[in-house]
Amino acid sequence: RLEQLLREAKLKELIPGKEIERLEEALHLATQASAEELILQNAKVRLDQLYGTQRVQQALASADPVELRAAINNGRVVNVADDLLDRAETRHVYLLAERKLLEVTEGTDVDNLATAIVEGQKVGLDKAMLEKAQWRKKQLEAQASLLDAMKYNNREALEKEVLLAAAAGVPQYNLDEAETKIRQLKAVQNLKTSLHVGAQGLTALDEAVKYAQEVGVDYVGDTGFALLSEAVAKRDKLKAVNDLFVASKGHDVNAMLAALDDAMEAGVEPEKIWQGQQKLERMAEVRRPAAKTNLLLATDGRDKRKLEEAIRSARLVGVEKRLIEKAERKLLDLGGQYVLTKGEVRTEHVITEEFKGSNTGRSAGSESPTRDRGDHS
Repeated sequence: RLEQLLREAKLKELIPGKEIERLEEALHLATQASAEELILQNAKVRLDQLYGTQRVQQALASADPVELRAAINNGRVVNVADDLLDRAETRHVYLLAERKLLEVTEGTDVDNLATAIVEGQKVGLDKAMLEKAQWRKKQLEAQASLLDAMKYNNREALEKEVLLAAAAGVPQYNLDEAETKIRQLKAVQNLKTSLHVGAQGLTALDEAVKYAQEVGVDYVGDTGFALLSEAVAKRDKLKAVNDLFVASKGHDVNAMLAALDDAMEAGVEPEKIWQGQQKLERMAEVRRPAAKTNLLLATDGRDKRKLEEAIRSARLVGVEKRLIEKAERKLLDLGGQYVLTKGEVRTEHVITEEFKGSNTGRSAGSESPTRDRGDHS
């Protein structure tokens, strides 16, 4: 009985204090001594309170809002001091705001970031952290503005947004994409300008086409592709007309054939094609007699190389087909075979019946397809 009283007295003495280990030991000894239940219960309540206080204090020292929340909830159950719990609640709000700000700073949602900055300012978050978040917000806003400008074909506005985005630290891939579109918008503008010039603007048009093909026009959409196609067609047509004019001033049948081929392919006006064909026929007429003579001589001889060259020249100026076929048979007898060159394949269809017509009495001066073919007598 004396031991029980002594244990109870010791336990009562320690309950108001804060020494957890001594209170636990005294509770253990008092329990063994069969101390009064009420005293034992009071000691247990106090021990829970002390452990709850310790847990809140430890959680306060950490940066884990989840553990702090659990410690606060437990502290309310075991009656931890209100001032400590209030301090813990303030710390918990701070940690939540800090965690949220860190998360959204790494994200791309501007609205969430703006809200987190306001909340962070309210709870007094670290100045450097807030400044970083504000810088990130400006970066995201500049990025969004740049991407919005990319939707339109306003070169001046896009150039302005690129400067602002670069200053705000927008990712380089966004800047590169915008710079590409700026170059494409420039290319499209060059095409528009060059399309309105005449033959004297062939060089500028050619440069505009090459630049547009180099930088592309995909960011500009269907308008860009349509302009580029139109410019290519006009460039090829102007070039074909120019080449045809130059070739018609010379005496090179090969050059004239190539120029006519390009002119037909580029859709040059029938009148110019007809004029070129007339010039080609006149060139051929001058060279045809000599080519025919060379072909006959080479056919009578046994030199494969000379025969092949003669056939090629004869075909070029429209020597009679029967003579060319006879020469080709002779070339086969000599162990050779006439093969069209790439240039001949390309221009074969340009050698019109006009050439052959002169061998059957047709005049080289046939009428232009665009002129009136009625009776003018």
